Amino acid sequence: MTDDPMKSVLEAELDSAGRLLESLEQQRQALLARDLDLVDELTASIEQQFEHFGLLIETRVTALRADGEHHVRHGELLRRLRSTETRLLRLAQLNHELIADRLAHVGAMLSVVGMSIEPGYASHAPGASMSRSA
Repeated sequence: MTDDPMKSVLEAELDSAGRLLESLEQQRQALLARDLDLVDELTASIEQQFEHFGLLIETRVTALRADGEHHVRHGELLRRLRSTETRLLRLAQLNHELIADRLAHVGAMLSVVGMSIEPGYASHAPGASMSRSA
């Protein structure tokens, strides 16, 4: 930790984003390998990491409001953070697209045997079920 609270906030956020990137990369590898158990495990961890990351962003916003000189003192750190956040968003989007592709593939296979996947967030969500077509 440093005596500069703004620097501490930015470094913590950068560290958290780095861990999220690693987890998202592991999730991508698990998706490609179709390792559903690992995907579930990683997804639960990623959700918690995103919660923590969101809290750090809120802390940064609060600190930025109180620190008018942050761009001068922390320009390089802010640039690194923005670059990392951009990579984070791209990887999260890629994983989302991989999941959508896998679901479309499974849906197509199920339709061959007369079943369909109904939309829903999770298996316990209303409407998230499989049904047989008549």
